[in-house]
Amino acid sequence: MKIWDSLPKKQYLSLAPWAWVQLESADPPGPFPFVAGVAPEVVASLSEAHGLLSSAIDTAISDVFSKRAPLDDPDRQRRLEDAYAEVISARPNLQQHIRCGRKLDGTFQWEFPTNPTKSATVTNGGLRIFHSVKRQAIPIGFDQRPLGPLVGKVLGFLDGTHQTDEINTAVATSGRDGERVLTRLIESLHQHECLVSSSTSSV
Repeated sequence: MKIWDSLPKKQYLSLAPWAWVQLESADPPGPFPFVAGVAPEVVASLSEAHGLLSSAIDTAISDVFSKRAPLDDPDRQRRLEDAYAEVISARPNLQQHIRCGRKLDGTFQWEFPTNPTKSATVTNGGLRIFHSVKRQAIPIGFDQRPLGPLVGKVLGFLDGTHQTDEINTAVATSGRDGERVLTRLIESLHQHECLVSSSTSSV
């Protein structure tokens, strides 16, 4: 039986309150996988600077939690800022994108260029459906196809203001690859009880 025959007709569909869907990046994980309004090369410099100091920062946090260092150390922030300034000043490639150091008045400067027209693009490699009551996570891959925008559009339809037939039409007109993945999404949401229906539209 097709999924559309299993769903109630003339009903408004929405995600259940206990469920959510998360798009997942196809890029490798990192501290700054995507920063809006910042060019990719600047993000790379920020990521490198963070990576160079991440071990020291983790150690400092661990020292506080294990009570090897006091929580209210007034010099900790200054030491961290100075460490970042030293890392940046020693690496010309980072200086191209990051201005960092202590100003004459003693305040710390940490600046990098922003430009909304140069944001990196995000490629979604798949999604994950979460069911908080059953503590389930259901992954669905995109098979290396750029389907994030199509999935986002259909997820936007699951807000309680669109009927089953409207959502079916959106899925059916999304192209062969899109229709296959979107149908699997709707099937999984239905199978794992992540969809609710109503006879009236609701926001």
